[in-house]
This record gives sequence, structure tokens and C-alpha cells, in this order.
Amino acid sequence: MSVLVACAELGVPVTVHAAIGAEIIHQHPTADGGTVGATSHRDFKRLAGALPDLDDGGVVLNLGSAVVMPEVFSRR
Repeated sequence: MSVLVACAELGVPVTVHAAIGAEIIHQHPTADGGTVGATSHRDFKRLAGALPDLDDGGVVLNLGSAVVMPEVFSRR
């Protein structure tokens, strides 16, 4: 069971936002912070681009052990 796989199969947008240093893999000597940051930034832009489509209804789920994204969305 995977939320990411299920979303991909259903065509539901999903993003992952990594907090640098918050994951165990960031401690590995070969961890590349630039790559982690670039990927997280790409996903943030994907999230920001999808939010206007929620004006007609939708849901944002924030799953994880730590909050690393804004919890308040302003409506224009």
C-alpha cells in the first residue's frame, strides 16, 4: 500500500516536501542537499500550481510526523 503509487494510478496530484536534515538519509556522506532541495522545490511549485484548481472544491492532506508546509491557505 502506497499513497504515492495510488495517487499516480488515479492521476491525483501528490507532492513531497523534504526538510533538509530532517530525514535519516540526509546524514549519509553521499547525500546531495542540492538535489534534495531542488526536488522539494519542484514539488512545492507543483503544489502551488494546483491550489487555484481547488476553488471549485477539493482537499489538501498534510501527512507526516512533522509539519513542513503552510497549513493556512488564503482565498482571494
